[in-house]
Amino acid sequence: MSGPKIGVLFTVSGSSIAKIGSNAAQYAKGESPEAVPTRNDQMARPRWQAKAALLHLKEFECIEADHGPVEVELAFELSNAG
Repeated sequence: MSGPKIGVLFTVSGSSIAKIGSNAAQYAKGESPEAVPTRNDQMARPRWQAKAALLHLKEFECIEADHGPVEVELAFELSNAG
């Protein structure tokens, strides 16, 4: 397989994608869905995990408890640092 190598944090089977979507809908309605089991990808590079954690924190900072959902556009530059 050619092309760029992209890190992933977990692997998901085809049937799990529908369950994840269903969970998202339930969560949006204020319900508490059961977690969808996933397999941790041990080949994921730690820098992707760190970036995901930082993006999660950025998104969490945008939450306003007394407001409804809003669209958020993310803009960033990739460096050549590696």
